[in-house]
Amino acid sequence: LLAGLADALPDGSGWNRPDGGMFVWAQLPDDLDAERLLERALTHDVAFVPGWPFYAGEPDRSTLRLSFTTHTPDEIAEGLDRLARALRH
Repeated sequence: LLAGLADALPDGSGWNRPDGGMFVWAQLPDDLDAERLLERALTHDVAFVPGWPFYAGEPDRSTLRLSFTTHTPDEIAEGLDRLARALRH
């Protein structure tokens, strides 16, 4: 997942490098809303969890959680490709 994020996400995005857990937290450029992106992503048969509901304070609507625990490397690569297509449309 980490190896493919730079190619899948738009310039200005960032993400953490977790030492464990189940998710990579990513942040899109401020002008992108992860919840709106999810609507488009679902039309490309890929999903993620918008990050904003997990904030205790002011939410950042440009954040998303990407799971890396239940899919094979090939499935993750395909998911990133689908996510990139959703971002372009």
